Amino acid sequence: MDEGMKQQAREWFGRGDHDIETAQLLYKELGYTDAIAYHIQQAIEKYLKGYIVLQGQKPPWVHELDTLLSLASRFRADLYSTFIDLCDKSTRYYIVVV
Repeated sequence: MDEGMKQQAREWFGRGDHDIETAQLLYKELGYTDAIAYHIQQAIEKYLKGYIVLQGQKPPWVHELDTLLSLASRFRADLYSTFIDLCDKSTRYYIVVV
């Protein structure tokens, strides 16, 4: 894998980390569960896109976690069964927020 792809994956992961940190701050300071859910969904989306990039693929321009998880699972089959419940719950909260 070339360095450009690795850098792009690091950027996705870094953005995901920012969303997790934001969710943690909101929880600690204000407890706004709707905003927390939004940032958690965003973090998962960015982590999945980063993983897809690490596999040498360009992530699709979508926000649906199940779509991204299905694509990521092509490279590692156990991802789907491990994370589908988390993705489903995050999406349900995200849809209520948006």
